[in-house]
Amino acid sequence: MKTTFQQNVKNKEMKYICPVCLYLMDEEAGDYNICSCCGTEFGLHDERFTHQQLRAAWIREGAKWWSVFDGPPANWDPTIQLGKLYPQPE
Repeated sequence: MKTTFQQNVKNKEMKYICPVCLYLMDEEAGDYNICSCCGTEFGLHDERFTHQQLRAAWIREGAKWWSVFDGPPANWDPTIQLGKLYPQPE
């Protein structure tokens, strides 16, 4: 059975994964692109902090959807999204 995240991957067919929150992005993480999910501006925020530090800060602040212009996908769940980083054994 596919999870909601896997279903969104198939429907969206995006190409790049945010190295901070693992959201699927339309554009590569770089050149001042901003992740709609966590709000990381690549080339700015990741100049001062590692992706791991930015991820920890995003989680500590509640792992909330960042963009007010691009809403989260239907049934978006940051726990499922981050589960790709720490998969559960089957």
